[in-house]
Amino acid sequence: MSDRPVMCIDPGIAHLGVGIVARFGAKLDLVDSEHIDTPPDEDADDRERRIWLRLATIAKEYRPAIVGYECQRGVNVGARMNAKRAIAAAQRGEQGPTLGFGANNDLVFEVVGIVKAVCWSYGATLFRYTAQQAKIGVLGKGEGHADKKRVRDRIRVYFPGYEQLMRRELDLNECDAIAGAIHVERVTFMQQKRIRRTG
Repeated sequence: MSDRPVMCIDPGIAHLGVGIVARFGAKLDLVDSEHIDTPPDEDADDRERRIWLRLATIAKEYRPAIVGYECQRGVNVGARMNAKRAIAAAQRGEQGPTLGFGANNDLVFEVVGIVKAVCWSYGATLFRYTAQQAKIGVLGKGEGHADKKRVRDRIRVYFPGYEQLMRRELDLNECDAIAGAIHVERVTFMQQKRIRRTG
């Protein structure tokens, strides 16, 4: 095992993706990945407990040096802007945009809190990234708004044979987490190289 595995999470309450990559010499390898689904008819606390338990188990097994997660702040900013536009339109007596808040936004932010707690429990460094950064990290510049299927296609190119080894198809949320792990690993690897050169 590499001395610095990176574990990234694409947070969600119904569907959550996990991707773990590690560098072996010059080669970046996909160590493990998973998608965690929680039943919608289950109590929110039970769903969050299920997510916490699984993430803690994974972190205990792999002891990642870095835990990254897709930052939801951009979604929140967009929702706030939509809310402002909707209020302004209502004041003018016009039909404005829908507010754009999902029913599960608060629960997703609580899942992010679980990710942070798991990270700090195992002494890992926390790393935030955006969905666009992860997509650009695997697809290249100008691809920050690519759809999830294109991300999955590229992950399959990066790690050929992984699905056959796991005997299942990669979940789209899982692929987003893997893309995040690739991005975070590259960024932190380059930072370490610069530190070694200048130090």
